[in-house]
Amino acid sequence: MSYMVEPNKFLLVDAGHTAIKLATLDRLGDPVTLYYRDPTVDFRVQLPTLLKNLSPLVAIGCLPNASPIAEQLETIIKTEVQYWERLRSEIAFECHEFTLQNGYSDPLSLGSDRWYPALGALKNIKHAPLVVAQLGTATTVDVVKEISEGGFVFEGGHIVQGFEMMLGKLVEEIPSLQRVPGHIVPMPQSTADAIRTGACEAQIGVILRTIQKLGLPTQTQIAIGGGASSELLPVLSEVFPSAMIKSDWVLEGLALKAYQIRGELDG
Repeated sequence: MSYMVEPNKFLLVDAGHTAIKLATLDRLGDPVTLYYRDPTVDFRVQLPTLLKNLSPLVAIGCLPNASPIAEQLETIIKTEVQYWERLRSEIAFECHEFTLQNGYSDPLSLGSDRWYPALGALKNIKHAPLVVAQLGTATTVDVVKEISEGGFVFEGGHIVQGFEMMLGKLVEEIPSLQRVPGHIVPMPQSTADAIRTGACEAQIGVILRTIQKLGLPTQTQIAIGGGASSELLPVLSEVFPSAMIKSDWVLEGLALKAYQIRGELDG
């Protein structure tokens, strides 16, 4: 492809284990979300229709590893675009603003769903130490450190059950704890509230512990995203008042990669 790919024809794909988000490069802040288990519509019907309406020429994105959903998504996307690239983590990423090295023991084994949020957060915050927390199906809390002016390294981090998974797994393992609606409250006085509040506090705890281990609490920058970040927003804002909270850090990181690939395609 040797012609200019306009931003409205360049699609970014963030597919997780429960949903897929799509946004064109010109509408990064306005993604469309499709849920795989939506009882009202089959995503395998909805996604091709959406892609036909958007009519992108190029699509890049992150898909979950070792997942049958990923294979279905990839088949649908390939049918509707001229160029598709499934992105993986990298040994390093370099742009005119910064360089991010992958400090994982096996860099290419790092999930793209952790690498690209780190890129997106670093693009917006540009300071380290930086803690990047993604509250999705799983919760990941990762650390980026500065090693030189404009030079950063992704050091690694933690993976725990996500907020909704934690709620579901507890009820699954202890059937007597029926999954009834609860609320996140300062001091729970019912079992339902205790479960929901406890799951919330567990998410907060792994972020706090990561910051504590860095030993620089007043200097640490925090970026929080993922699907559960909106539900937990009141508590997150209270505990981390200076954090930058947005649900689409993966798309932000993909946009950086997109401009790089766009230049290669245009060449």
